[in-house]
Amino acid sequence: MKYRSTIPALTLCLLLLTACSNQPVYTGESFTEDSPYKMRFDGDAALACEGARRTLLGQGYLIESASGEEVKGRKASRSENAQNTFIEVNVVCLAENTGSTLFASAQVSEYALKKSTSSASVGVSAIGTISLPIGQSADSLVKVKEQTIDDKEFYQGFFAAVGNT
Repeated sequence: MKYRSTIPALTLCLLLLTACSNQPVYTGESFTEDSPYKMRFDGDAALACEGARRTLLGQGYLIESASGEEVKGRKASRSENAQNTFIEVNVVCLAENTGSTLFASAQVSEYALKKSTSSASVGVSAIGTISLPIGQSADSLVKVKEQTIDDKEFYQGFFAAVGNT
């Protein structure tokens, strides 16, 4: 009987915590006409895509794929806290009646170096299982963060460089 009085209190606490949770990410989406992720150009779509490819190459990006309709580039760096950071830029080039439109989206991903160890176990029926410390230690990169870059100045600089190219 002592626990019956704590159940409503716990339920109330859980409801309050749920009510105080963060807003969903999609509530920040506006879908306005002045999106920072697109830019109209007077030239041909293939020419605009070539300008995007040259712009990424000029900034040290490795081009993963390129065609007259899309370009994908990736750049790696390492921060002070020993995390590996990758910026991936995806550009889609679409022909319009008068010119073309480039759509660009960039994601930044952070990876941390994690160590994992393993050991060997030997089962002997009379004794049981014996764990031997002759395992290996391996390092692997684990993704710890990924986010779309939404900085308008980043895209304005990119599109201005494509226009100059």
